[in-house]
Amino acid sequence: MAPRFPLLPLVGALFSICVNTTAYADPIVVTSGKAVVAWDDPSYFTISGDEGFTLAGLFVRVPSSPQQLCFAGCAPGTRVDFSGVFGGPQDGSLGVATAATVDGITYSTFPPNVDLTGSLVFDAPTVVLPALTARDHATLTAPFMFHGHVAGFARSEPDSALFEIDLIGSGTAEVHFVTSGMLYAQPEVVYAFAPASPVPEPASALFLATGMAALGVRRYAGRYAGRMALRAPSARSCH
Repeated sequence: MAPRFPLLPLVGALFSICVNTTAYADPIVVTSGKAVVAWDDPSYFTISGDEGFTLAGLFVRVPSSPQQLCFAGCAPGTRVDFSGVFGGPQDGSLGVATAATVDGITYSTFPPNVDLTGSLVFDAPTVVLPALTARDHATLTAPFMFHGHVAGFARSEPDSALFEIDLIGSGTAEVHFVTSGMLYAQPEVVYAFAPASPVPEPASALFLATGMAALGVRRYAGRYAGRMALRAPSARSCH
């Protein structure tokens, strides 16, 4: 009879796979703060949430916002998508951190030594610009739903993340214009966050549930595939 002992390391490895799982934190709900697509200054964001969470970034890349569409001016009647994206889906730059407190840990950000990557996505409706009045300035608003993913890296260790978090929230998109002649000009966009509603409206609840489901699929799809690859046809269970 062949000795059993050489199988013990394999049994131990399978046992470890079955009982050890990776814990993932729930998304952080952003309850206050704002993200600004500035007109003549660097774009930035400063946000906060429960349990002392704060995060702020400066010199943020903004590949998509109402400012791009109306940079040269928009005429009344123009349809403007009030959605916006900071950073990018492929670890886009979110600038440098000017403040960061995550999971109870406050990171030193002065002098600037923490780089941020990821994306902040603001989903808002399309707004038709109304007829101009005699005023010099105009502000139009629309609600938004928000989700994001952010990682912070110390410049001394760029290959190891200090933190990596998912974010959700909602609020109001404000687009400020200078009305010049017959155009809406010099747009500046402010995404202002609002406290979480204790009883969300059905549409908001559906949007939030969809965002949570998407995060769950992204997180667990890789783990499920890995587990299926490890299962042998004859394996019944792990004890």
